Parts: sequence; structure tokens; C-alpha cells
Amino acid sequence: MAPKADKLGQALEIFQILLKKKSEDNQKCEAIVRDVEKLNTHLQQKKLTIQIVSQNLLLAQALFDLINTQESLLESYNLKFDPLPELPKKIELQRFTNLKLQHRQNNSTDMQRCYELSFGKEELIGRNPECSISLDGKIYQGISWHHATIKPVQNDPNSELWEICDLNTTNGTFVNSERIQGCQTLQPGDTITLGYPKPSQGIAELLFEVQIFTPDTNINHAYWEVVDCDLFCLVIDSRKPLITKEKEFVKNLDRTLIAKQFLIIDLPDAKEEVLSAETNLGNLESYLKNQASNSGFELIHLCLKPYYQENEKKGLDSSLQKKQDTFLKTLENIVKRQPENLLAQRLSIKFINLLEPVERVVQHQQEELAEKIAQERQELEKLNQVSFKEITKKAISLINEDKDTFFKQAKLDLTQSKVAFLDGFRKESIIYKIQNFVDDLNPIIFTKHGHKYLQLANKNKQESQDVNQNLIDFCTFSVGQWATDEWDRICHVYGKDGLYGLLQRSYTNVDVIPSLLKESPFSSPQILNIKGNFMISFAGISCEVRYKQISLGAYVMKQLRSQVMQTMMMVTLLLSFIGIQAGKSQLMSQISNFFKQFPWIFGLVVFGIIFLLINAYNQDNNLMMEEASEKLKKDLSGYYQSFVKNLVDKIIQDFNLALESEDRKINDALEITKDKYNQHILELEKKQNQIKNNIEQHKGEQEVLKNELCEFKKLKRL
Repeated sequence: MAPKADKLGQALEIFQILLKKKSEDNQKCEAIVRDVEKLNTHLQQKKLTIQIVSQNLLLAQALFDLINTQESLLESYNLKFDPLPELPKKIELQRFTNLKLQHRQNNSTDMQRCYELSFGKEELIGRNPECSISLDGKIYQGISWHHATIKPVQNDPNSELWEICDLNTTNGTFVNSERIQGCQTLQPGDTITLGYPKPSQGIAELLFEVQIFTPDTNINHAYWEVVDCDLFCLVIDSRKPLITKEKEFVKNLDRTLIAKQFLIIDLPDAKEEVLSAETNLGNLESYLKNQASNSGFELIHLCLKPYYQENEKKGLDSSLQKKQDTFLKTLENIVKRQPENLLAQRLSIKFINLLEPVERVVQHQQEELAEKIAQERQELEKLNQVSFKEITKKAISLINEDKDTFFKQAKLDLTQSKVAFLDGFRKESIIYKIQNFVDDLNPIIFTKHGHKYLQLANKNKQESQDVNQNLIDFCTFSVGQWATDEWDRICHVYGKDGLYGLLQRSYTNVDVIPSLLKESPFSSPQILNIKGNFMISFAGISCEVRYKQISLGAYVMKQLRSQVMQTMMMVTLLLSFIGIQAGKSQLMSQISNFFKQFPWIFGLVVFGIIFLLINAYNQDNNLMMEEASEKLKKDLSGYYQSFVKNLVDKIIQDFNLALESEDRKINDALEITKDKYNQHILELEKKQNQIKNNIEQHKGEQEVLKNELCEFKKLKRL
């Protein structure tokens, strides 16, 4: 095999090996594999291809028959003839731009209507029925009367780009969930929503699509089939002038694959009229010289008449026979000088044409891999920028410190509030208020079971009653109000904005990983049932005492007896001092005589004594009542002060239990959050490892593609 053919064979073999790897991933490569197999088959046959064409198919077949009579040529050539094809037409891509109105319902999306966009025309979108794209406001929410326009980009009229412009609407226009400001250029596949960022039921959703159609390339198939040859023969009738089609074909022939081309002129025999033929030959030579000088055609004069007329004798004029023999000898000489090189030259060009799309695929794959590696490195860099382990550890530590500080401060504030609430020296304290309440009670005397009793009662109620219920109501209301206010302060004031402030700060501090915690893991503080402490039945204290009051007569007799004896002793003592001595009977006789002489003095003395005795009687009774009431008040105030202290202690105990419960809730929430953190960090680490593995894998694939590109370059050089 010739060197060129041998190198081409090696290149085809290497290329087939490369294509086997690609054909599994690319359907386009499958067609190329078939084309390479055809090239290899042609190379193994070692035959050149002669393509014969003519406007008159009879002439083409005549030349075919002439060559076909030479068995020596048939061993080295494949012959084919066809009518003169049309020159290839320029293929232009067809571009169609559409807006598809999507309809969402029950988690499914259907196309409701398709609007075709005409380049150079502006389309108006809105609720106005006169809009080119009119949307029903009863079906779609948030759409303005004139909402948006879609139009070609004015900066570059040849780019066929479109842009959408929002018309200063309240609800806005969104492209891929991002609100646009003014105008934005659209890309194929963009999703447009009107009035809301995300597509959903009741929201107008438009899909921007650009479809590109390639016209049928088979319209030029006949032309490319005839120029795929080693030797090309165009047969022209010298009896007729060149037509425009033949002239254009000669002038614009694609000689990329053709090694040698002949312009075969069918000459008339000497017996026919040759004047017109000579004129046409002169015009042809002039055309080739002046207008198709670069066509590369070699003129061959032959008489083909014996091969397309059945009754024509096969004998030719000696000059014509000589020309025929010369042409056939030319064909023989071509295949004597290593025809495989000519064949390899044409097949090499076709081979390179097959290489280029595969090479572009490999280059595109390499670019995609480079882009993937860049994106993955960028993503890996973002993940490595933040150490979530340290951030989460610091966040939880900060929350624990804040939590401990809060509960210590809250308990301290609660203790201080309790001390102030029970401080008897403060007018605002419950102890002071109980004392005032008891001090305002009045003692009353009432009869029960035939005995008199002294009882404490409100000033405005003098009848017999038990003030325990009033005091219990007063104490429970006051303590309940204090407890309610105190829990409110615990929730909103103590320790920097209370429990709610702590929970909000904790959520702010714990929310360090974006989108991990969709809502706060910390539940709101519990609502304490403070009234539950007052629903039980409380035991009161006796606020009455049996009152033993002496009758006025007995009191007077007792006092008279005591006072008379004392008076007599004082008078006797006085008289003894002044030297007068008298017995008791004598003294009484003298006093009696004195009162007889002055009866009015006796009346005054008796009246004064009675007045003094009654006054003393009342004072003694009041004193006894005050002593009894003071004792009752002291017992009553002491009891209810102890009662209040006991209630406050129970409430403080409930507060402490509630705070411990809140502390546990926060700790539990932190544990759950830690688990989420750890799981997320583990996923991030897995993702980082996966990205690293992907990068290494892509690098390996890049190296493979790089080697393949090097192989393609070597194949081109071969």
C-alpha cells in the first residue's frame, strides 16, 4: 500500500478506537462510525471513482459505456454517471420565538395558549382586552391594566434578542423569581411571572422559548454525491451552445475532493455539419479562458456517437480514434502511479471532515468540564470560607452564657421583688396593707347562745359577720395581682427584655446556618396557672371572743363599797393629823347632821358620785373592749401575714419550677439544634468530599479529553 494510504489506514483504525468510546455517549458519533467504516472499505478496495455527469444523460451514459469497455480500467476504477445536478443552495436556519402561557392546577402544569412573537413588533401584556397578550384578571391575580411589554432589543437589531419591560407596576414583573427593574433581556427557557415571584395557581406564568429549525439538507444531496469522486467528467454536446446551468456549474464546481476534472466535448463525425460545433467549441474555450479560468477543467474531445446511437457503426475516423485512445491512455497512466495516494487524498479530506465534529464535541466536553470544575471549586471555596463547626459551637456557648446570666438575674430580681412585697416597713407591701386592713376593722358586740361576744367587722357593716373571707379575698387578689405582674416582668422585663427577649436573642444567635432553621426552635414561655393556687379552701382564724361585761348596778355597788371605805379611811387619817379624834359612828353622825343642814350639798355629792361612777364604768368597758379587739387584731394580722408569706412562697416555688422548666426547654431545643447542626455539617462535609471527588474525576476526564485532542491533532497530521 502507498505511504499516504497506509497512514490513512492507521489513522482510520485509531479514530475507530476513539469513536467506540464516544458512540456510547453521543448519538451523533454513531453516524460518524458508519461513515468511517465506509471510508475504510473504500480504502481497502483501492479503486478510484470516476463520476460522469451531463445535462444530456444519454451523453453521460455513452462515456460510461466507452470506459466500461476497457477491462483494465474496470480493475482500478468505480464508474458512475448522473444527470447534471443543481448548484447547492444556501441553507438558512429558521428561528421561531414564542411565549407559552402556563396553567397550574393540582401540582400539574399545562400549556394554555402559545403566543408567537414577530420580530420587530412590540407586544403589550395586561388586563386590557386590547392588549396583544390579554390576561383575565378574574383568573390571574396581581396583574395591572398595562403590566409589561415584550419587544426586540433595540441596541442590536440583527441579534434577534428579546427583552421584557415592567411598566412601573405595583406588584412587579419577575423573571426566574427575580423582580426586574425596568427592562431585562430574555434567555430561552426563562420563566416570567406577573405579580408574584414564584409560579403558583392563580399567578400568570409565561415561558419564553426560542425554537431553531434546520431546513432539509437533502435538497443539496445530489450535488455533493457527484462531487465525491477522484476523477470528474462533465460531458458537453458540441452541437449545442453552453447553457447557463452548465456555465455556472463549470465556474462554481467544488473541487475539494476531486483530484482531476475533465470537460468532455462530444464531437460530430466528419460527415456531419461541423461548423456549428466549431463555433460552440470556440465559445466554450473563450468562456473557460475569460470567465472560468480557475475551473481547472482539462478539455477532452471525443466522439461518443457510436455509444448512444444503436445503428451507428462503431468505426471512427482515425483522428477521432486517436483522441479516444489518448483519453483512455490518460486514465491508465493515472492508476499506474500509485492510485491509492489519489484515493487517500480524497478520503483524507473526508476523514478530516469527520474528525472536526468529533473534535468539536471533545472540545465542548472539555469546556463543560472546565466550567464544572470552576463552579465546583467556587462552591467548595464558599463551603470552606465558613467554619460552621466553630460558628455553631460559639453560638451555642453564647446562648448558654446568656441563658445562665438571665436565670440568675431573674431569680435575683424575683427575690428582691418578694422581699419588697413582704416588707412591713413599705407602704406598698402586702404586710403593711394587711395591717391597715385589720386596723380599719371595728369591734362589735353581739349575742350568741345567750352570751355576749366581741367581733371585728368592717366599718360600714355593723352586723355580726366573719371577716375571714374578706381578708382571704383581699390577700389572694393582692398576691395574685403581684404574681401575675411578676410573671409578666419575668417574661418581658427581667434580664434584658425577659424570657421573650432571651428566646429572641437565642434564635438570632442560633440561626447561623442559612435556611437550616425555618422557624425558631425555642417555644414560647408557658402560661402559669397562678389562680390554681387560690382555688383551694383556706382555713380562717377566729375573729370573735366571748365578752364578759359587768352590770352597771354591780359595778356601782362594788365601786361604792370600795370608794366609801377608802374615803372614810382618808377622812379619819386626815382628822387624826389635825388632832380631832372621833369614832366611826360619831363621824358618820356628824356627816349625816351636816348633810341634813345642807341637803342641796348632799344632792350634789350624790350626783357627782353617780356621774363619776358611770363615766368610770364606760371607760372600763371601752378599755376592756379595746384590749380584746387589739388582741384579736394582733392575732388576725399575724395569721394573714403568715398566710400571705406562705402563698408567696408557694408562688415563688412555682416560679422557680417554671424557670427550671424553661431552662430545660431551652436546653432541649439546643440539643435538637445541635443535632441539626451536626447533621448539616456532616452533609456539608459529605458534599465537600463529593465535590473534591468530582473535581478529581473531572480532572481525570479532562486529561483523557486532552489526550484525545492530541490524538486528533496527530490524526490530522497523518
